[in-house]
Amino acid sequence: MKQRKKATGKIPVKKIILSALTVLVILTLLFARVFRTCQRVQDRKSTAISRATEDIKFRKDSEVMILGSDNKTKARIAVEIANTPDKQAMGLMFRKEMGEEQGMLFIFDDLIIRDFWMKNTILSLDMLFIDEKMEIITIHEKTTPLTEEEYSSTAPAKYVIEVNAGFCGKYSITRGDKIRLF
Repeated sequence: MKQRKKATGKIPVKKIILSALTVLVILTLLFARVFRTCQRVQDRKSTAISRATEDIKFRKDSEVMILGSDNKTKARIAVEIANTPDKQAMGLMFRKEMGEEQGMLFIFDDLIIRDFWMKNTILSLDMLFIDEKMEIITIHEKTTPLTEEEYSSTAPAKYVIEVNAGFCGKYSITRGDKIRLF
């Protein structure tokens, strides 16, 4: 007569260890593959940013004068004009440097609350939002580079000027100052 072994429901220790090792090896391989893929994507992004920034040079299209309440000139800025949707979308993204008295003037067709962000913008900026009467209505100083934080006008704006961070403080630019384009 043969005796039957009773099923105890226990899994042999060797099987547990082998299964755990197999799972560990699979997870390690997956992690390594994901890490390599992420590294390649990051390398491609860095190369693209590097190439994009090599070609962007400041182009003086016009000049802007900023006048105080006494109509005296506070500052003059050589500006590159962004007056098309493509130029406005690109803005100062990927720029590595900009001269002290240089900036970008955004000219829009309509008068609305404007929202700007700093995604892909390497430089910290001062942003001046200007209404249809050419008066500065909102200033955001020393914006944070490479963020999606929004900087908005407090009233409808038709123009925006971006200059290097610290410009407004250096030249005492304030709300209510006027700009003149020439």
